[in-house]
Amino acid sequence: MKILCMLPAGRGVYPKEAEERRLNLMRSYSTPSTQVDADYMPDVSGFDPWGRGNRAAPAAAEARAAELSAQRAVQAEGEGYDAFCPFGLRDIGVR
Repeated sequence: MKILCMLPAGRGVYPKEAEERRLNLMRSYSTPSTQVDADYMPDVSGFDPWGRGNRAAPAAAEARAAELSAQRAVQAEGEGYDAFCPFGLRDIGVR
């Protein structure tokens, strides 16, 4: 089984150390029969996982994040993944 787990932000939003820690944690769930890969949203949405950014339009940033999450899920399906899940406490794109 192949699973793609996605950070709830685009490349470069997290500080490098925090980003690597999360990517490594996601990948650590792999087993001999289950491959877990980690990736980013396809673009920066304006959503900040710490709630610091885009205070003027948080709903718009979350909507954009949901759109990008869904886009990445469809792309993952085309890449042969059996499952897709967002990483973290925020279920970006689940709706």
